[in-house]
Amino acid sequence: MKNKFSLFYQLNKNLKTINDIDNTIKISLGPTGKNGITSNEKGKIKIITNGSLLIKALDFNNRNSNIILKLLEQASSKTALISGDGSTTTIMIAC
Repeated sequence: MKNKFSLFYQLNKNLKTINDIDNTIKISLGPTGKNGITSNEKGKIKIITNGSLLIKALDFNNRNSNIILKLLEQASSKTALISGDGSTTTIMIAC
């Protein structure tokens, strides 16, 4: 079966990925921000309180979505490295 490739189809998938990342990171903003919870392979639960750790815990099934995720993760880690804070804001602005 042939794979259908459409530029607009891929663009819509990329925009949906960016929107999903944006909505996920938004929950950690502000004084009423929520914490994220993740677990590893051993079953150990970890509570995540900031956006840079939250974006590192995300994983998509689609390879292209993971590339976008890694690009945003790199941008947020550079901001955190230089200024010490603002990684969530960097992700929000990029999205």
